[in-house]
Amino acid sequence: MNGFWEQIVIDRSVPIPLYFQLKEAVKRAIKQKQLQIGEQIPPETQLCDLLHLSRPTVHQALTTLVSEGYLARNQGHAVYVANPKVSGDFLKRLQNFSSEMHQAGMKPSTQVLRKKIIIDNTNVNEQLGLPLGEPCFYLERLRSADGFPLVYLETYLPYKRFEGIAKVDFESNSLYDTLETEYNTPVYCAKRQIEAVNADVHIAKLLDVPKGAAICFVKTIGYDQQGVPIEYSVAHYRGDRNRFTVTLYNGQSL
Repeated sequence: MNGFWEQIVIDRSVPIPLYFQLKEAVKRAIKQKQLQIGEQIPPETQLCDLLHLSRPTVHQALTTLVSEGYLARNQGHAVYVANPKVSGDFLKRLQNFSSEMHQAGMKPSTQVLRKKIIIDNTNVNEQLGLPLGEPCFYLERLRSADGFPLVYLETYLPYKRFEGIAKVDFESNSLYDTLETEYNTPVYCAKRQIEAVNADVHIAKLLDVPKGAAICFVKTIGYDQQGVPIEYSVAHYRGDRNRFTVTLYNGQSL
C-alpha cells in the first residue's frame, strides 16, 4: 500500500464533514503526484479500518472523486487514479493553449509536425473566403500537457495576409499572440463546430489512444474585427483527457 494512506489525518474537532476531509486529502495527493495515474485505491473496507471511518463516509468520498474525474472505476469495480481531464472554456472564449494549461496547473508543450505553403486545397480556400489557387499557410501541431498528448491541430491562414509567418517558431510562440503582436490582427471572434468521432489509425497513433477511441472533432473559423475569416482549423481532442464547459442563459432573461 502507498504510504500516503497512513499519513492522512482526519480532524474530528472541526465542523468539516469527514468524507470531505478524506476527499480533499486524496485530491491533493493526486495533484502533488503522491498518487500516480493508474494506481489502484485500497478497498473501502481497508480504508475504513486504517482511517477509523465508516463505510458510507469512505464510499461518499471516493464516489465524489469519481464524479469529479480524479478517480475512475473499472468493470470489476476497482477504483484507481484516473487520467487527468483538462477542463476547457474554449466554447465561450478565445484563449491560447499555453495560458489555458498554465491555469489548469499543467505544463504545456507543442510539437510542430509540419508547416508549409499550400495552393491546392479547395475546401480550405472556401472556408477562408479566398479565390481558388490563392496560397494558404498550413501549420500542423501536436499539443500536450504534462507530457500527455491532448490535441492534434491543423491550422490554415491566408498567406498573403500573413507573409513570413512560416519563419515563426510555433513550438515556443503562440499563434494567436503572433497574429496580434506581429501582424496587428487579433482573432476577434470565432465559430466552432463540434462532433464526436472515432480515432482512425493516424489519429490514434498521434494521440496515443486505441484505434476507434472517442475523439472530439472541432472545426474553427476565426474572424478579424471586420468579420473577415483569418483562421481555419480542424482539431482532434482526446475524449478521455478533455472536458469542455459552456455557460447557458435563459433567453427570456437576456
